[in-house]
Amino acid sequence: MNDGVLSTMKPNIAAYFFVLLILFLPLSFAAGSATITSDATIIGSFSISNQSLYTPYPVEPGKYMDMWLRVQYVGMKGNVDNVTCMIDARYPFSFDAVEDSEKFIDTMTPYQEVLLKYKLRVAENAVQGYNTLAFKCKSKDIDWISTDLSFYIQTHEAVLSIDRVESIPDKFHAGDSGRVSIYLTNLADNTLKDITVKLDLSSADIPFAPVNSTIEKGIESLQAKNSSVLTFDVVAMQNAAAETYKIPLTVYYSDDLGKNYTKSTTMALGVQLEQPDIFVAQEQEAYIRNGTKNSITLSIVNRGDTQVKFVVSELQDGDGYQILTPKQGYVGSINSDDSQTISYDLFINTPQSSIRLPVLITFSDVDGNKYATQRFVDINIYSDKEALALGIEQSASIADPIMLALIAVIALYVGYRIITSIFFRKKQ
Repeated sequence: MNDGVLSTMKPNIAAYFFVLLILFLPLSFAAGSATITSDATIIGSFSISNQSLYTPYPVEPGKYMDMWLRVQYVGMKGNVDNVTCMIDARYPFSFDAVEDSEKFIDTMTPYQEVLLKYKLRVAENAVQGYNTLAFKCKSKDIDWISTDLSFYIQTHEAVLSIDRVESIPDKFHAGDSGRVSIYLTNLADNTLKDITVKLDLSSADIPFAPVNSTIEKGIESLQAKNSSVLTFDVVAMQNAAAETYKIPLTVYYSDDLGKNYTKSTTMALGVQLEQPDIFVAQEQEAYIRNGTKNSITLSIVNRGDTQVKFVVSELQDGDGYQILTPKQGYVGSINSDDSQTISYDLFINTPQSSIRLPVLITFSDVDGNKYATQRFVDINIYSDKEALALGIEQSASIADPIMLALIAVIALYVGYRIITSIFFRKKQ
């Protein structure tokens, strides 16, 4: 309404016109409330001025807003009667059934002030930004006079999401350089500013360091619902052990109202060595005879730098032998530079001087990666004659029953001859 409109009214009506200040300017965050202020506005012989509050600030979707509005009549020619004010709520604002949108003030004297309180609900799906509703007043002689109030609605939380973290390579070897990419998405309805991502590599237990870059990267601003990625160049130290490391990750940012946020989480970077080196050999040189049952013990050696787990040994079929025990046996864990043994019973039947045993070893590393490797073990086969010649066995240990019987017969004959000779001499 302006002076031109007031001048068209009857003088007695204009004389009793009352005032409402309704200009919105948030100036304070104190106690979660905002102040509505304006300079005095002169309309004919009346002044519009106000200092009112609403809380919380900013208004949030799905919650209530309490609003106090100050209405002052500045007329000097008498009272104004039947004053009524109301809120004409628009989406996303509304009143519950128990709340009155209309307030009856009745008579106001010159320069009298009345403070009106309203409780409004904010729609759950309200869009972030400035939203308006209409405030109206009337009197006995004046029809409704309306103005708009503007309120800032902000979503519950300015959420900056860390969607995922990727590293190239997926797992580092000691001494490798690579890149770590952090993908961010602004889930808020407003622009987020001054975004800073920091990797904490300060711990002595974390064998990573930045390469040609800092441990902090930033984005000046990120529009609502948009995504961005920050990339860090890192290197795994030469002494890095094969393990998965948790890296502290902190994100700092602020919303368009200047509110600051901090989000802390962790990311994982893995270090792996080359495939563990597994070696299989005969536990000790034994006399393995042809044409009979033999027990062979194999030693499984971990020549790698890290422990291997869930080791299973499987002896496969081959030429010159028959497996008499289960082919597959569970070995368990083997520490670095250590070994475990497993035994098999074989029936050896070969014209060759040796047999080759194919052994399939399956296992997992400390990160759960599975491996399978095949190793071959050569086993020497000795005849009795070769064993005697090489000193592997003494002759008595390899004498057959016939030889023992012959020796016994000779011993008995010699003994018999000696006894009979002694007896014959005595008789003479």
